[in-house]
Amino acid sequence: MDFENPEIYFDLYQSASIEVAFSGKLKGTNSTQTRELDIPSTTLKNGMNRVTIDKTELRNFLAGFSGKFPDTFTFYGTSVVNPDYLQGSIANTDSVRGTAYVEFPMKIGILDGTIKDSVKVDLTNDDRDKLNSVGDGTIVLEITNGLAAETQFRGSLYVPPLHAPNDSLITVGAAQINSNGEVTSPTTAKVSISLTADEVQKFKESKYVKSNIVFSTQGNGTTPVAIRVTDPISVKAYGTFNYKVESK
Repeated sequence: MDFENPEIYFDLYQSASIEVAFSGKLKGTNSTQTRELDIPSTTLKNGMNRVTIDKTELRNFLAGFSGKFPDTFTFYGTSVVNPDYLQGSIANTDSVRGTAYVEFPMKIGILDGTIKDSVKVDLTNDDRDKLNSVGDGTIVLEITNGLAAETQFRGSLYVPPLHAPNDSLITVGAAQINSNGEVTSPTTAKVSISLTADEVQKFKESKYVKSNIVFSTQGNGTTPVAIRVTDPISVKAYGTFNYKVESK
């Protein structure tokens, strides 16, 4: 992982009419390490105040965790009322309160990252009866890859106790990115899967459609890329079937 421009800041509201000195620490913890970073000492005036952790110090703090990124962050601090002994007043209803903002944009190298999912096949008895009249057909899978990583998709029907034999592997190239590593255009791939009449009946008997998505960044996972929540992978399925119509 290669962190770029991590940012943590606090918007603190101080309600007293006199100044309050604030100082604190950021503590990060994983399964093997605990590290602390000083939050800059700041004199809070009446109203809203922003306290920002230096980005270089934050980046060095995160880089100090070996092996595992911290899974827990804790913020704590102390306040001193009227640190410069100025004239003023404070009431028991005054307080210091606020919100912490945390942002860790990062680039990450991935080799054979895997996402597995399943979708229940929910057919009514009427649907199953209609499938008895369906002959062969074709299903088209359209995969749109919004990640800056090559993606492979495999889907299969699950008929207890075994997978149906008809599945297909689709490889979709990485999305196009700009010089900042941001996705500018997703990549789309299509594959057609031919189903025999017997395989259509397997679909009628299936309980789930299982999918397996494997993705890797360039250079066998050695090239870090930007991964954002706005970069989706979508799967669309549609098809055509031959339907037997019996005349009376």
